[in-house]
Amino acid sequence: MIVCKFGGTSVGDRAAIERLVGIVHGRLASRPVVVVSAMSGVTNALLGLVEGTTGGDREGARARLSEIVARHRSTAAELGVPDALEGVLEAEVTSIEAQLDSLADGAAVDPVRDAIVSYGELWSSHLVAAAMTVAGVPSRWIDVRTVMRTDARFGRAVVDRQVLDQAAPAVFGPIVEAGVVPVTQGFLGATADGRPTTLGRGGSDYSASLLGAALGAERVEIWTDVDGLMTADPRVVPNARLIEVASHHEAAELATFGAKVLHPSTYAPLIHARIPCVILNSFAPGRPGTTILAGASVLPIEGSPVRSIAWKKGITLINVRATGMLDAVGFLRKLFEAVERHGISGGVVATSEVSVSPPTH
Repeated sequence: MIVCKFGGTSVGDRAAIERLVGIVHGRLASRPVVVVSAMSGVTNALLGLVEGTTGGDREGARARLSEIVARHRSTAAELGVPDALEGVLEAEVTSIEAQLDSLADGAAVDPVRDAIVSYGELWSSHLVAAAMTVAGVPSRWIDVRTVMRTDARFGRAVVDRQVLDQAAPAVFGPIVEAGVVPVTQGFLGATADGRPTTLGRGGSDYSASLLGAALGAERVEIWTDVDGLMTADPRVVPNARLIEVASHHEAAELATFGAKVLHPSTYAPLIHARIPCVILNSFAPGRPGTTILAGASVLPIEGSPVRSIAWKKGITLINVRATGMLDAVGFLRKLFEAVERHGISGGVVATSEVSVSPPTH
């Protein structure tokens, strides 16, 4: 069994979804489980509905919702599956409108935001499952929220790994064994009482790695719009080269410090399960991509001592100076407890005898 996760650009339109179907068809012997993101731009558009409504533009939000729905209907028609969403759209659009009305009436924003944003993945996965069926690939749509139980930290929910590890094989295993391809969603979860949650930044890739670990997958494939990990950002360094093999720890470090192919959280479940992750380009599926292995040797690339250079914007440097640090025990613990209380993620930390500077992002 393998897990194939397709990002927003890989399900962004008719052509992208048809490429996805072809990729999956070529992997049927490996018994794939497919995880998809929302169509490119849809998550931000759904977030805009919430922001517009809370900002007082209720009618504008309703108009933008119509545009989002029209895009999905148009893509379904282009794929030859015009009825793929009709069974769910009417009720769900009514639900979204009711939730936007509740925001206008003063409802808590975070739970409503997660509920509304979740429709992006739900709708794209319905489209992909229908497109597979039409192309002769047996598929079945699965709501990942039935296995991805989380706490109630809306927007950054934490998954109950024990529930997932028990539930995922029971739900997905029989479908795969029957020769059918499960199509499900990344980024989404639900509380024990059924309220929709989202896993936060990088949540779709993280969902795929969690499912891969829970299912004991042979590998997890992350299909995106780049060739894999590179020696530098190709938008900045045009002659950047592909890194064909990397270790999980190396890839996580690069992701932490700016490489945007995968979020750092993606690797943790795979490291513990010792499951390879392969980053591949859905626009050029014949290219080798990057294979990320637990314990892979980190070797120089063509004699260079530098494997890759990563960079990131939006760094804030907090410089704390205190003569009370001199020979003080527990000062750093108190500092990082304060950082933790505010939900701040620290990066490289520079310290001296009387100052400490933890960059954050």
